Amino acid sequence: MEISAYAYLLMLALIKIAAFASVAYIIIAISRHHIFSESIHYYKRYFLFAFILTFLDIIVEVFNLPRLLNIMLLLYFGVSFFLLLSIDEKFRRRSLITVFSALLTTFLISSILYTYTLSQYIIVHATGSILLYTTLLNSSVRQARKLHNIGFHIMSTAFMIIIVSSLLEIICIFFEHPGLSYTLAVSSANIGFILVILGFMAKIVMSEYTELNNIALKDSLTQMNNRRGLYYLLETILPSSNRQEQCFSIIAMDIDFFKKVNDTYGHDGGDIVLQAFAKLIKNNHRNTDISARLGGEEFVLILPNTDASQALKVAEKLRAATETLDIKLNDALIKITSSFGVETSCGNFDLDELFKNADKALYESKFSGRNRVTHFADIQH
Repeated sequence: MEISAYAYLLMLALIKIAAFASVAYIIIAISRHHIFSESIHYYKRYFLFAFILTFLDIIVEVFNLPRLLNIMLLLYFGVSFFLLLSIDEKFRRRSLITVFSALLTTFLISSILYTYTLSQYIIVHATGSILLYTTLLNSSVRQARKLHNIGFHIMSTAFMIIIVSSLLEIICIFFEHPGLSYTLAVSSANIGFILVILGFMAKIVMSEYTELNNIALKDSLTQMNNRRGLYYLLETILPSSNRQEQCFSIIAMDIDFFKKVNDTYGHDGGDIVLQAFAKLIKNNHRNTDISARLGGEEFVLILPNTDASQALKVAEKLRAATETLDIKLNDALIKITSSFGVETSCGNFDLDELFKNADKALYESKFSGRNRVTHFADIQH
């Protein structure tokens, strides 16, 4: 038995509705169980209205209702703006949303009073798409660079496809091929929607990976590397340092009389001191160095390709900066000092041995009066 073209079209429409409805449900369900940021609420609206737009598109195709094209175009621009709000928070200003809402209202009123021809509909669609999706492309590329999230790269691809397709739509209208232009518009919208779905899913996976990675490898109080994060990063630089027989230095450091700080100002005061000391360390080392909080008031700074004299200068700079550090807590001004132990090895070295020697040098600084720097080589063995 042969299937009529109408029945075939209806069957494809039902499959499309089921597929897009399933995707929309999955996305909304995922977002309901994950707390990211305010952008998730705009993503939910985007996917919901994108599904409604897809449903209307199917109705237009199956029942040949061109009158709905104006409503579809209105929804299309609204959906695109929701996506822009999802990606870039700077567009969530009330004034900008008011202006865009006014433009949509104006378009709605004009579409009620005036029926667009197919060619006019496509020109408005293509022009609006180029303006909106160029802005979206710029925002998604900026977010991809800022967050290093592949999800935004996937979305950027979707926006580029829509921009190119919109330019082709205008060319088709110029050569009087409105049917081909309409097909391009629908196809690019569907492809773009699918890629945005994939980008959104990738964004969630990458966001969760980054969050879990931070929990596993970062100290929650100071946002420095924790012990696990330190060793994870060392695995990437140690083989190279050993192969090139570079000098490698470690600075172990400890806040002097930290228990007294806790006893005097409480644990909240102690946390503020730890954060201030961590910030001082991070602001005073190179991008190639690695800093970490090992626990309590114990910190360490790894200095690749650094000899003993250079490491001692770094440690002394940190010691002097700590001594002049003013830490404010309510009406109180907290002053601290710190002790440092340095160890250096040139050529092949054993990391555990370096840590042990740096700790010994640190203990020597403490036993010798604190607020000083000691290199392991200067200890009487």
